[in-house]
Amino acid sequence: MNFKKLLSFVIAVIMLCALAVSCTDNDDDTSKSTSSQNSAVSTGESEDNVTSEEQSQALVPHLEGAGVNVSDFELKILSSKDDRIWAQEQFIGYVDDDGKTDPVSVAVYERNARLEQEYGFKVVLESMELGFNEFQKRIRNDFAANTADYHVIANGSSVIAPLTVEGYCYDLYNLEDSYLELEEEWWDPVTQEDMSIGHHLYMISGDIMILDDQFTYAMFFNKDIAENYDYNPYQYVYENKWTMDVMYEMMKAVAHSGEGTMDVENGDDTWGLVGVHFDTYQMIMGAGTPQVNKNQDDLPVFAMNLERNINAFFKIFDIVTDRERTALKETYYKWDDPLGAKVTDHFFNGMALFFPTTVSGVSSEKMRNAEIHYGILPMPKYDEDQDNYASTINPYHFFVMAIPNNNVEDLDKITFCLEAMAYLSREMVTNVYYERTLKLKRFPDDDDSPVMLDIIFRNRLVDISVIFNWADCIQYYNNLVFGKNKGIVAYCYSVITKFEAAMQATIDAYQALDEEQE
Repeated sequence: MNFKKLLSFVIAVIMLCALAVSCTDNDDDTSKSTSSQNSAVSTGESEDNVTSEEQSQALVPHLEGAGVNVSDFELKILSSKDDRIWAQEQFIGYVDDDGKTDPVSVAVYERNARLEQEYGFKVVLESMELGFNEFQKRIRNDFAANTADYHVIANGSSVIAPLTVEGYCYDLYNLEDSYLELEEEWWDPVTQEDMSIGHHLYMISGDIMILDDQFTYAMFFNKDIAENYDYNPYQYVYENKWTMDVMYEMMKAVAHSGEGTMDVENGDDTWGLVGVHFDTYQMIMGAGTPQVNKNQDDLPVFAMNLERNINAFFKIFDIVTDRERTALKETYYKWDDPLGAKVTDHFFNGMALFFPTTVSGVSSEKMRNAEIHYGILPMPKYDEDQDNYASTINPYHFFVMAIPNNNVEDLDKITFCLEAMAYLSREMVTNVYYERTLKLKRFPDDDDSPVMLDIIFRNRLVDISVIFNWADCIQYYNNLVFGKNKGIVAYCYSVITKFEAAMQATIDAYQALDEEQE
């Protein structure tokens, strides 16, 4: 590192540490609670500044005394390059030449520096610039030619899932010589339960990455419009009354046309909700009704035909097809038409009450430049009897990791490094992202939205059916909405045979892989 980069790095970390002193830690009951950082920058910190307590405590306490040497080991991660914020930085971080630093990227950079200083291993990232199909093709070709030189693959869950079925990855629940403590909170065991099949787990997420959080769904709302109608959505959440029916009543009250007919081309029409057709699925998931449930053997079972799932669809169907209150992009434009952005732009322009999208929306340029006061909410419940609020994750962008099974001799080193990264991420990175970037930076003048974020992240729901996309089930609700047909029961019976066949093929593939390993 040259002097200019070193100076930029030290300045950035001093600022980061100063901010850490001024911020309080997250409540213990949140899913993203973290311990406070008790370390300074590993590069440039003299031994005289380290207390005796810090000297006696291992960087990752539960790995102290592990019988593996990772000195000079390079943990190589293969991923994809794109314009999603932190897509690359969640692994390697950065401090740029001009000293313009993003706190999250600095925290990741510092984490890796601490790990290298303590254990001697480096994190190396290769980001492919091509698309998801090319990513999968690369892995298949590398295995065929015996040229795979990476230890970890990381990408969207729907990208990694087919590779696990094809036998390219290890079953992490039955991995020998593993240092992964998967039952610990930094590996998000709740999500693991959703993603496992027959007690086999091939993909993991957790504090080691950020994009799983970024692409968790939430409901944004315009605080000015709500206040004009004397609505307080936060209070509905606190009182367990934030339901689909309440949201719809609010939409009906605020939606009105400036020219007599609601039209997305009219700049003076106020909408109750704007979004895209896939939001239908996201809101149905808010009812806690995934397309599959799990049986006692941890196997998925088709659930779209259950009474609660059907009733949840009916409620959301009425909301999303109400063209006097709701504007969905695909109602007016093709899904890939750039002009369709004008539909969701109504929210940024202050002309829509609700906008369902992922948490990453708060960091988007449009949201940051919008001259509106906005807040964030969990997805509404089906009714007040529902136990918890539920929010799901966009399966296309829900980042997960897998360990390709081409590195038998290095499994102990790979899992040691990943465990150390995940643990230290919870200590050093998650707090910077969650408490300071989301809560303090994106919602600086809002006492309630940070609490809403706690609720959202504490009650996430992953639907494994759309991750594997059995029989193109990711489009099931879109097909029903596009057809403007409430015949969901008949539709379920028309697709269940194909769905169960595709699902069983995955179960059988995992069982065959298990037998091969035995």
